[in-house]
Amino acid sequence: MSIRLLLLSAIIIGLALYAWRDWFKSLCGLILLTTILEHPEMPKHIMGIQGLNPWNTLLAVVVVAWLCARRREGLRWDLPGYAGWVFLGYVGCTFVAYVRGVFDLSSFPSEHRESFLGFTTDEIINPIKLMVPGLMLYDGARSRKRIVLALTCVLLVGVGFALQIIKYVPLGVLVDPSDFMKFRYRINRNTGMDPNDIAMILVGTFWSMMATLVIWKRRRGRVLVAGAAAVLLVGIGLCQSRAGYVSFVGVGMLFGIFIWRPLLGILPMMGIVVFLAVPSIPARLGMGFAVGNASSQTANDLDVITAGRMTKIWPPVFEQISASPLIGEGRRAILRTPVHKALAKKGIAPGHPHNAYLEVLLDAGVAGLFVILALYGLLFGIAIRLCRTPTNALVRAIGGAALAMISALLITGLSSQSLFPTTSLFGMWCVIGLMLRAFVLTRSNATADAQNLRRRQYHG
Repeated sequence: MSIRLLLLSAIIIGLALYAWRDWFKSLCGLILLTTILEHPEMPKHIMGIQGLNPWNTLLAVVVVAWLCARRREGLRWDLPGYAGWVFLGYVGCTFVAYVRGVFDLSSFPSEHRESFLGFTTDEIINPIKLMVPGLMLYDGARSRKRIVLALTCVLLVGVGFALQIIKYVPLGVLVDPSDFMKFRYRINRNTGMDPNDIAMILVGTFWSMMATLVIWKRRRGRVLVAGAAAVLLVGIGLCQSRAGYVSFVGVGMLFGIFIWRPLLGILPMMGIVVFLAVPSIPARLGMGFAVGNASSQTANDLDVITAGRMTKIWPPVFEQISASPLIGEGRRAILRTPVHKALAKKGIAPGHPHNAYLEVLLDAGVAGLFVILALYGLLFGIAIRLCRTPTNALVRAIGGAALAMISALLITGLSSQSLFPTTSLFGMWCVIGLMLRAFVLTRSNATADAQNLRRRQYHG
């Protein structure tokens, strides 16, 4: 056993033991370990048992410790009924899509053959487990100290990913994008995650940090946040993800609309500076577009611009969606339906349609997309409401962080990602748990203030 694995084992055992004293702090430690959850050196199983790995083991211990401590801490489940029903609809949609897929395992091509246990683990157990810490944060983060601790840990996860990117990709890529694909493969190989997924995490984390500036009153705290934000910006640049660049601007514009209006004027100036100082970004964004001068103009290459999405992947996906538009074909339909053969004839065989919305339409149909967008719409609305709360800086920070994470997903979802729970969305679900807690607390305070006002009016 290597020194790294020994250290990891010691950390897991220490957090597991400490969970019986303070499950919330152990949960925050679990959140930090998410940075290496998909790392190639992270053990995928213990004693050959699938699903029994260090992270899952610690999660199970923390969940049991949380359940045992709920009565002692006087915790009561107080999620608003309508939010609970929307969440149940989301989980139900995921489960129905899984069931429809698990009864059609024989349709997987031989090179993608799935076992019942493997498919169940990937499509129902793992997605649900990634949402559990968010629910635990909602239940336990009932003090300012706990909320700040949990939010800090989630943001440090993004910083951890950025540091890994900086470790594996030379800074020279920022000025010379000629060989960027080699380094994108290196990112995938050494982190276990796609560069586009990491770029989305970094974008959401960066703007979340900008939202938390309001809660750091001391200069030292603001300097630390500024330093972490600089690391994130470098990581975003090194990911060489066009979806990441677009979502960075998109989330920034939403911040300008809902949080800080001057940002709408600052963003264009920032863009000009970045384009001049970091040549790889305009070069990456301009791939496939016409180049040349007035006398020598070449045509736009839509295949390069969209990385084959609009020219190769999406047409057969749209055709397959039309075959079952209402309820879809079940999970991983892109591999189990004729769309796989159609794409294979073009020399490609993606396991994802490279569009989160098309994935839902293909797997769960219009009905599933309606349910899932209802959840994200509700969460987006709550985030906007909280980030515009004038009286509580911490509530504004949490609302801004949730707005950043959700928006980063919804924007990058146009070219990748998934609206179903995945590892890259873990931090978002944690922030959503904190956001819902802040929402319930502010609503309770508003109700109490209204009752006090009525009492004063009555006795007056």
